[in-house]
Amino acid sequence: MQSMGPRTPASKTSILAIMDENRKRLGFGRDNTFVATPNVRNPAMMVEAEAFSHHLDKFERAVREYHKRVQGCVRGLLPLLDSNLPRVWLSVDEASGLAEPLRPSISHGHPSRVGGEYDMDAMNRYLDRLDRGIQEDVLLPLRRWQEGLAVAKERMRSLE
Repeated sequence: MQSMGPRTPASKTSILAIMDENRKRLGFGRDNTFVATPNVRNPAMMVEAEAFSHHLDKFERAVREYHKRVQGCVRGLLPLLDSNLPRVWLSVDEASGLAEPLRPSISHGHPSRVGGEYDMDAMNRYLDRLDRGIQEDVLLPLRRWQEGLAVAKERMRSLE
């Protein structure tokens, strides 16, 4: 017996054509009561989803800008909290021009530090938590929704 060899796309097409012809002749897969209806709801839903997508894009940009500003503000605050208050100098002797500094007291542990006894490590942990929260709880769901819309658009193209 001779080998038929690999099937070519032409032989695959001819087999499918034979199968379709036999189905039609034998009446398989035919529903005489089926009537195609226009599908106006999908394009309407897509228009609304795309409009909503534009709002999400604007919101995402606003969240990113907000996050950047909060980070800048708090990170700029950290060196201030860690710095010492400027001292007030009192004149000891007017004639000699001698003066001595007075130290303001903010807290017992750090009497002259602006932030007193604040915990810089805790502040950095809170900033890291804020970063993770914005990324995971806000931006990631927005991105996933946009990805879902992209998949729906692709499927709509294949339905048209």
